[in-house]
Amino acid sequence: MHRMIITSLCLTMVITGAAAAAENPDITRIRALYAEAQKKECGSGCEHHNYNITLNTMMPATGLQTKKIRFTLSAEQANPREDPYLFLRRLHKVTVSWNISASAQYTVEYLYDEKERPVFFFHREAAVGGNSEKRFYFTGNRLIRVDAIPGPAPESRARYIRERGFSDNEVREARAILHRAVRYRKLFRTLGEAGEWN
Repeated sequence: MHRMIITSLCLTMVITGAAAAAENPDITRIRALYAEAQKKECGSGCEHHNYNITLNTMMPATGLQTKKIRFTLSAEQANPREDPYLFLRRLHKVTVSWNISASAQYTVEYLYDEKERPVFFFHREAAVGGNSEKRFYFTGNRLIRVDAIPGPAPESRARYIRERGFSDNEVREARAILHRAVRYRKLFRTLGEAGEWN
């Protein structure tokens, strides 16, 4: 019995290691960037790594809609000797969450690389009928992977991962994602400038 358990564990480790070795290096890099951004979202005590915007709108028939936009960033002094108040800010991630009444909650994330280029998009819908998720991976503004769990209908719950042969809808959605990611990056820069306005 012990031999079977040990053999099973060894086989699992070999399979896991082989899968990791076969991983696309762009995906591995994006996951590392995501982990780096997550470290900056450490909750209370590190608010200096975030800009936060809350928008409240009373919508007809659905009531209060609240949209929260969170910019995760790093900042360092550009030239501490000459101007200690001049900072270089780098955008890591934008997280947007909103509701449609009390029945559905949406969260999207845009991840950026070291040059503030969009590399990853995540979308989650949590609704009464079920949840759905989508992940789009990019390199050089080119779509390289779609990982999705459609929903909420039970027959469409099968997860799929595609790295080529993207559908026309996926290509259109990828373009729209990149466009929105650039707009959020512009808003981030405007917020940084506004922090210096008197």
